[in-house]
Amino acid sequence: MKQLILLLLVILAILKNSFVKNKFTCKNFLLNAYLYILLGFILVATSIDLFKHYKTPSLYDVYKSHGMRLFMALFVTIGLLIAVIATPPKFLVGKHIIWVTWIAVLGYIFYPLAQLRPRVFEQTKLLVFTYMVFLTLITFNWPSIVSLSWGKTLFMLLILLILIHVVGFFSPYTSQTHYMISYAAIVLFSFLMLYDTKKLMVKAKQCVKADYINDSLGVFLDGMNLFVNMFHLGR
Repeated sequence: MKQLILLLLVILAILKNSFVKNKFTCKNFLLNAYLYILLGFILVATSIDLFKHYKTPSLYDVYKSHGMRLFMALFVTIGLLIAVIATPPKFLVGKHIIWVTWIAVLGYIFYPLAQLRPRVFEQTKLLVFTYMVFLTLITFNWPSIVSLSWGKTLFMLLILLILIHVVGFFSPYTSQTHYMISYAAIVLFSFLMLYDTKKLMVKAKQCVKADYINDSLGVFLDGMNLFVNMFHLGR
């Protein structure tokens, strides 16, 4: 019930602040961007709760009997993300529908984690939220220590991390190696969080045409990746 009330309050705040004449407005840019980030996290949590309520078979259960469906779900997620990014903000309703659908699929992918370790899952949510607030406050209070020139380096490290995970999928690593990769990923996504927060601050000053769905994606994805790796370490 509390989550539903929070969801409605965030939606009302977005409707009140984010649009002018059925278009995104640059006014209150940072507030609106963070409202969308918050809405994204609430929608993921809500979708997970719905899957639990209706006792939906998880990806883990599906994988045991139909391995290809796991890959299909992952490809659908990537495809929807590309569609979200590529859809212009002038198609406001359609962009929101694709975005909500993508988040629902994300919730389905995260659903097995809530099944495996419910207590750790809830503890990790609180830990990640606190950590993200901490990193955000660092960037807002000391913006000079974060540079947009980090972008290329962080992107290359992200590609390297993805390749490491791909190799690990075909040739599984030891538990110790998995933990080391998770620690490295947390460090990487911490710096990405600082970088993406700084990008939001710059966009807020230079905004000509807002797109809060796309603008919020960086910080949102940083948070989701921090959650996955912290959850792994907490198991």
